[in-house]
Amino acid sequence: MNGAPEGDLYLANVLERFEVPRPSDPTVEFEDLMDQLSARAGLREWHEKFVFADALRSVIVHAPHIITPKAAKEVRSNFCIF
Repeated sequence: MNGAPEGDLYLANVLERFEVPRPSDPTVEFEDLMDQLSARAGLREWHEKFVFADALRSVIVHAPHIITPKAAKEVRSNFCIF
């Protein structure tokens, strides 16, 4: 089809705040996300960035107390530049 997208297609669902799934262990999840951010592993393509942001949102919604100002600054300065 002329003009149709090529390559892999991905589905992104929009969730209301109450629909955001709770991580099984928010602290471990957040540490894993920060390690991934530091290594920039798996954050090359937009869908990988979306998965990262979605997981981060889950931690922020359900365990905002574990997000320190230092960690928030690290996310802003490293993730937002992609």
